[in-house]
Formats: sequence, C-alpha cells, structure tokens
Amino acid sequence: MDASYSRGDLNAPRQHLSAARLVWIDGLRALSILAVMMFHYYVRWTPPLHGESLYPYGSAYAHVAPFLYGYMGVRLFFIISGFVIAYSLARSSGIIDFAARRYARLFPAMLLCASITYVSSVTFPYSISTPSPGDFIPSVIFIEPGLINKFQRFANVSSIDGSYWSLYVEVKFYLIIAISYFASARMMPLIISAISMICVVIYCAGVSFSDTFENLLFASSWPWFLMGIGLYVTYGAGRRYLGWGLILVALIELALLSFRDGGPSTLLFGVGGVALFWFGFRSEAVRRVLTLPALSLIGLASYPLYLLHQNVGVQAIRMMDSLMPGSRWSALFPVVVSVFMIAASIGIYFLVERPVQRVLSKPLSRLSALTNRFKARSAGG
Repeated sequence: MDASYSRGDLNAPRQHLSAARLVWIDGLRALSILAVMMFHYYVRWTPPLHGESLYPYGSAYAHVAPFLYGYMGVRLFFIISGFVIAYSLARSSGIIDFAARRYARLFPAMLLCASITYVSSVTFPYSISTPSPGDFIPSVIFIEPGLINKFQRFANVSSIDGSYWSLYVEVKFYLIIAISYFASARMMPLIISAISMICVVIYCAGVSFSDTFENLLFASSWPWFLMGIGLYVTYGAGRRYLGWGLILVALIELALLSFRDGGPSTLLFGVGGVALFWFGFRSEAVRRVLTLPALSLIGLASYPLYLLHQNVGVQAIRMMDSLMPGSRWSALFPVVVSVFMIAASIGIYFLVERPVQRVLSKPLSRLSALTNRFKARSAGG
C-alpha cells in the first residue's frame, strides 16, 4: 500500500473512516472554541496585550494558564482544518466543486454573524471597536484587510471582528491545498510540506519582504495545517509512514518557531494536538468524552460561535459591569455571557446554517454533476 500514492489512496476513508467515526472531532472543535473564548474574555483586552483593561476584573486572571494559552485553540482549529479539508478534497469532483462547497459552508453564517456584530457595535455602548459598512468587504470575500487595502479604492477597511483573521488564513490554505491536490493528488502532501517548510524557514530567518508577501506567507500557521494533513494521511488514507513523516516535519517547524519565539510552548502544544487526535482514534474512553452531548452541540455550532464571541461577548461583559458596577461576582460575567453566546450560536446553526446548506445542496450537486460530465467529455476527447 505504501508503494504508490494516488488519488485513489486519498479516497480510502470510504473504507477506513465514516462520518460516524469522526463525530468526536466536534468535541475537539468545542474544546478549541471554549479555549479561545476564555482567552478573549480574560486575557486579550487587558495589559500587556491591550493598553488599558476593558474587563471589570482587570488583569486579575490574565496569567491563569488555561486562559493565557487559550489562543492555542485557534491552532487546534487549524489542525482540525488540515485533517477535514484533506478528507473533503478526496470527495470533491474538482476544484470548482470544492470551492463552491467551502464558500457555501462559510458565507451564510459569516454574513449573519458579521451583521449582528456590526449592529451591536454601532447601536449599543461599550463596543471594543466601531466598524464601518466597508468592513463587510473582507468578511464576505474572506480576504484580509491588509491585502484589500493595497487597492486605493478600498483603503482603510478592517475586519468587523478582529478574530476573523484566522478565517482569512484558512481560505488561503484552502486555495493552496486545492490547487496542489487537483494538480497532483499524488504529490500534494509533499508539495504542502515543502511550501510549509520554506515559509517557516523564511520567517524564522527574519528575511524581510513586502507586507503583501508576508501576508501571503502565514508562516506561523502552516505547521498546524500540515499536522492535520499528516493525521489524515495516517488515519484516513492508511499511509502511516508518509503521514507520520508529515507530522514530524510539522513538529520540526514548530520547534523552529519555538526557538524563534524564545520558549517551548508552541512545540509542546503541537505534540499535545497530535496526542489528542491519537487518543481520539485509539481510545474509546476519549471518544466517549468528546461525544458528550454538550460538547457535540458546542462543536456543531463552533463556527458561528467563533464569529460572534469576541466583539459582542466583550461588549456584553462590559454592559453587565455597567449594570452591576463593582460586583464581586464580575469574574463570572464571562461565564454568563458564554452561555448566551453558545445558545445563540446553536440557534444560528440549526435555524440558519443547516437550512441554508440544505437549500444550497441541490444546486451544488448539479454543479458537481456538470463538472464530472465536462471532465468525462474532456477525457474522452
């Protein structure tokens, strides 16, 4: 099986994996978003990361380890994305089919959540930012403001919510991996591995390029995506040697990043991410925990929850403080806000995201059929 690598090998999850076997990944999504929320609710908007504290409890909890390192939840999202996107590519009929399905997955919730964030920010007090209508542009096309602002006409646009930065990185990853896969499925893992290593080495060497080029590199994110691809190749395509080789390359890259950043935390979290997936595939007990109903629900709604939680959530915490100034229970305000954020996001998932995806499924299926028909005619001359 290791003698060759073909697109057929990438389709192997039809035998090795099923949607039911991957339900526990929603539990990982839940852990990721909960970690990110705690980071944004206790650490991000207070010194030293922000000039003044926007929290009623100040910096009292900014150095609590689970909160301080909560930003690593985004890196776990990247690992999950690397795995899931590699899994999805093997089921796509072509690059147009893949791109259409990704956009249909991302756009509806983004449009709704960005609109909610915008209305909340311009209508109610204590917003952490004041977005403009032009700030919808990066949100709906999933291109970071720094690149859009290169065009003078759109100068000075920014994100509706700063946490959207990871979506811009994800979409760049989708583009590169899709082009690599449909150019050569056999070589895709090696192509991505090479791109990842080159970007990390350039970044760690401190080579200076234009802002545009550096935006395109997203060097510090590449190893996490590569790790996810390696996990897919290992457990999905059954290519253990190649898969673990990709994971090893990703860990080497994280070691380089850790050396550059002056601490081992990045590498340690990388090892932890691999371990989570390893236990997810190997341990029934771990899968039972990750498939607990509460975690599964939060995981399903993790995308709208990620889009909503920061600006609206911090604004809600500050509004609670204005209603109960000096409350000794202020440290629990984020817990209350989190419950409401989770409930709202679950509602968005079931009432908006899933219904819209069902509506879009028929035209997307027709698009896939047309793509396959065109490819068949082209192959037949």
